Amino acid sequence: MVVTDVNRDKFVTYYLLTIGCVGAGLIAAAIALGRGGYAIGGGAVLMIAGFGGFAGKRAQGGFAVAPCPSCAAPLKFQFSKTERIMCCEACDAWSEGTETMAIVPAGPRAFCGWASLFR
Repeated sequence: MVVTDVNRDKFVTYYLLTIGCVGAGLIAAAIALGRGGYAIGGGAVLMIAGFGGFAGKRAQGGFAVAPCPSCAAPLKFQFSKTERIMCCEACDAWSEGTETMAIVPAGPRAFCGWASLFR
């Protein structure tokens, strides 16, 4: 079962909201001080990046952890609401799923990453 990685998810949420608020503050300060141009443009970029990233994280799901169906090692990933196929670093088994993870049916063995070559 997919479980939210609360610590990482909370950190990224605060980070994105902070960036958005800094951008809004930069725009407000630029307007209040009669400045323009780069200050307003930079603030707008920060606002779009922060609040847009937060909206995307909310829509796609945050960071999550699921046990490998083969060896029960933790599989860490982002976007918990999307379909994924990933390789377990502990046992080199491929798993797929959204809410729960299942072993990918047997097929040609795919490359699971550089770490699997040195085990």
